[in-house]
Amino acid sequence: MMHTKKVRIWVLLLAVFVVQCERKIPSNEIAFVSDRAGNQDIYLLDVDTDSALALTQHEAEDWAPNWSPDGRKLAFASTRAGGWNIFIMDMENRRIVQLTDTGKDRRPSWSPTGSRIAFTSERDENSEIYIMKSDGSEQMNVTHHRARDDRPLWSPDEHRIAFSSDRDGSWDIYILNIETGTTDKITEDVLSEYPGAWSEDGARLLFVSGDDIVQYSFEGERTTVLTQDDSREGTLSYSPDGAQIVFDSDRSGDYDIWIMNADGTDPKNVTQHPAFDWFPQWRPCP
Repeated sequence: MMHTKKVRIWVLLLAVFVVQCERKIPSNEIAFVSDRAGNQDIYLLDVDTDSALALTQHEAEDWAPNWSPDGRKLAFASTRAGGWNIFIMDMENRRIVQLTDTGKDRRPSWSPTGSRIAFTSERDENSEIYIMKSDGSEQMNVTHHRARDDRPLWSPDEHRIAFSSDRDGSWDIYILNIETGTTDKITEDVLSEYPGAWSEDGARLLFVSGDDIVQYSFEGERTTVLTQDDSREGTLSYSPDGAQIVFDSDRSGDYDIWIMNADGTDPKNVTQHPAFDWFPQWRPCP
């Protein structure tokens, strides 16, 4: 009887923890870039309290934040060591570690297991996609193309990387298979198109086409336009539960951070600051 009672207590405690975690899952914390202090630094926005904390306060430019899968580390590009290099911040102690030193590396994208990071590099005098281990070792080029390749975005299954390339004359989106090295082109438009976020199951890819946010479904190769107005939409990511999308937009007159439902409805401005706020990335549940 006593054993059964203890089991019930543990089940109750576990249920409370799960509910708390589920409430935290859209942790409602968003990393973004702002020049509100005079140059580009990285901030952490708490959507619930409408407050923004400066994560970096450096005279150099800090840019392109990207969360580790567990939300405990933040990769970003910075000019603090001369040129653009990739750094990682430990969110527990704010310790920053430099991973690359070529002065030509930017746009980090963490793999789903946290073991590798993809990034753009111009170290070979051309913009190409590289990958490395999350400690900065084993850096290697994975595109090897004379055209410009940019904005890598790792898929949830870790077998593919979405990226943009102008190899056919305009910026379109390609999918690189890491194991085979083959690429598939999924967009073909006169508008410039850049990948933004994978859905958790890898079945859909959000991307920016011209100034609008579009959803691509791999099954049936269907596209759905989620925003269609006169404003410019930019960098974006899904909330951890996939129910919302955070993005930057100039629809308020200057660039701010916005949130909308995953189907494009109910957009809301969450920064409302006269500074230039952009490049939002929703923090995963730790």
